[in-house]
Amino acid sequence: MQGNTITCLNSLHGLSAEIGQDMKSIVWGMVGLLIVLHHDLWLWDDTTLVGGFMPLTLLYHACISVAAGFTWFLAVRFAWPSELDGDETSQESDA
Repeated sequence: MQGNTITCLNSLHGLSAEIGQDMKSIVWGMVGLLIVLHHDLWLWDDTTLVGGFMPLTLLYHACISVAAGFTWFLAVRFAWPSELDGDETSQESDA
């Protein structure tokens, strides 16, 4: 029984590493997309007001900011280098 559990855990770890590598590529793609979308030359001269008070360009940049925050969350969750994760107290005691 224990052998089956270890085999199952090892296969899940491999799946997790594979998903992590795919997510790292997705995060980098999202960063690139946000860089391109941030330069909104197509809305520069648009004077449309959303809700009667907010310029469309300001709403657009607010949405870009929310998307950037979500991208950062994904980057920290899936693309953060594992060597930077560590117990700070053990690093201080080693020095």
